[in-house]
Amino acid sequence: MNRVILAVLFFGLVIPNVFGASLSLTLGSLSSVYEGQSVTLSATVQAIGGSVSNTDMQLGTLPSGLSTSDSLLQNVGTLSAGGSSAKTWGITANTAGTYTLTVTATGDSVSTVTSNATLAVTAAPFVSVSNLSCGSSSVTKDNNVTISYQLQNSGGTSTTITNDLSYDSSYFTLVQGSDPSSFDLNAGASTSATWKLKAIACASKTITIAISTLNNDPEDQSCTYTISGCPSTTPEGATSGPSILGKLGGEVTTAAEEKLTTVLEESISGTLTLEDIAQILGDVDLDYDAEQILALNKDLEFTREISVDKIDKNGKIEYLSTISLVITNASGKFLQNIKIIENIPKEVIGSASLINSDYEFDVLKEDPVIQFTLDELPSDYSEIITYTTNNELKKENLASWTSSPFILEFQEQSLCAGVSCKNLSCKENLGCNELTGKCDYDNLTDGISCGENKLCKAGKCVAKEEAGQVTGATTAEEGTKTQPDYTLVYGIIGLAIILGIAYYFTRKKKK
Repeated sequence: MNRVILAVLFFGLVIPNVFGASLSLTLGSLSSVYEGQSVTLSATVQAIGGSVSNTDMQLGTLPSGLSTSDSLLQNVGTLSAGGSSAKTWGITANTAGTYTLTVTATGDSVSTVTSNATLAVTAAPFVSVSNLSCGSSSVTKDNNVTISYQLQNSGGTSTTITNDLSYDSSYFTLVQGSDPSSFDLNAGASTSATWKLKAIACASKTITIAISTLNNDPEDQSCTYTISGCPSTTPEGATSGPSILGKLGGEVTTAAEEKLTTVLEESISGTLTLEDIAQILGDVDLDYDAEQILALNKDLEFTREISVDKIDKNGKIEYLSTISLVITNASGKFLQNIKIIENIPKEVIGSASLINSDYEFDVLKEDPVIQFTLDELPSDYSEIITYTTNNELKKENLASWTSSPFILEFQEQSLCAGVSCKNLSCKENLGCNELTGKCDYDNLTDGISCGENKLCKAGKCVAKEEAGQVTGATTAEEGTKTQPDYTLVYGIIGLAIILGIAYYFTRKKKK
């Protein structure tokens, strides 16, 4: 009988603990991060069907490009049946790439379990500002100023850029562009930002644009303008006349009143014909194909905004005529090094020597035909070139100005300019797509080696054992690797053995 009791105790207490215990391992999901950022990998181990002693969790050797200051081996100790323990590792992302992290859980008398998590690291966006253009620093009241600059994202992912203008609304009004303006800029891409403001009062004022992104803080941009052309006024209660120096026998100065009146405002679009181009090219002896020039300008728009100001300086009448040449690029292309031909009838301005501009220009013909050069003109943007003459432009003479300006030549900036396509694990680098300006990739064939004990699968580099499974462990749910729970089966088997032994000894005693 004692043997029966001992057998029952042995199989009832020992067998379930030995045959029923197992471990399950769950990894937390990892969000993608930028280079230089850190992320926490969490792992939870649980004892199933019995207690497990000497439990440990081990983070595998980190791939090149990742680092941690935590111990790879984390001791858990003894887990009671159903008990669990969580451990974490702080992972620093040093280099862009897609990485597989492997954690293994071990314990006495149980099978080792392994789980994987995937960490995607991208190069952080970095926005820089260049080619600030303020135009002329001197502007006449009721004329426009144009501010533009170039933005480039040299990082590895897109970002949102916000431009916020700061100016005195008593002196400027915004006539083109949004304030503030926000837009996304893709990795490796560049674009221009442009605003046009109208000067409405006289002073020296600065316009500042604050540029912000989610990742870096580009330098703010600013332009200072001196606005002139306003009538002089005598403050209320004051009188004009000789100064105190005159009364004392010195030089006499008299306050000079200046009255400005706009006497003409006109907008001329003009037309561009093959005959006009051929005539102008022949007049200035330029060897270009007129048909090609006409085709080159089919998606470009030109408008001349003309204003004539009459300036009365104590009875002395002067005139200032301002021509603002507005060029709009509707070609869908980013244009650079643009040469613009402006043909002006002699009835409008008699000689090129009478033309003034803060924009540099070449005189091709004194009659005049002049050439301006623009550094760049992004698609769907407008640029304004302003020039003046101290002569009065008359409305009847403007009727002869029917020919439109035209672009003689330009260079087209590729959408892929500045785009660097990085080589990615398990991806074939197809280079930059000229139509989109983005990098194209194809997945390499599944099963190709991508490292020690690693294979490519669906464009990702995974451990060999994972490559043979249908899904990978990239989320908390997928990261759970649980051994089948045979507790009930082991219990039935153990009970059957116990009953069999009891029956055997009982029969033997009866005999």
